[in-house]
Amino acid sequence: MKAPTRPAPEPLELDDVRIVGALTALWVLGGLVLLALDLGGRSVPSWQHLTCVVGVLLGALGLVVVTRRARRPPA
Repeated sequence: MKAPTRPAPEPLELDDVRIVGALTALWVLGGLVLLALDLGGRSVPSWQHLTCVVGVLLGALGLVVVTRRARRPPA
């Protein structure tokens, strides 16, 4: 005989726009730190700068997607 299972919990309601915005801001901050290090005379590999640029671009795209999804009426 199977043991009774508990019902699945309700999904969490999160503010996706705020989360994606905060993570994108962290990519911007990382890029600024790398730029400051580079201007301060420390050698920073170019792939690290490019990684931050791609992170910001993908974050911006993510912001567009989650903002549109947040504006959509619930199904």
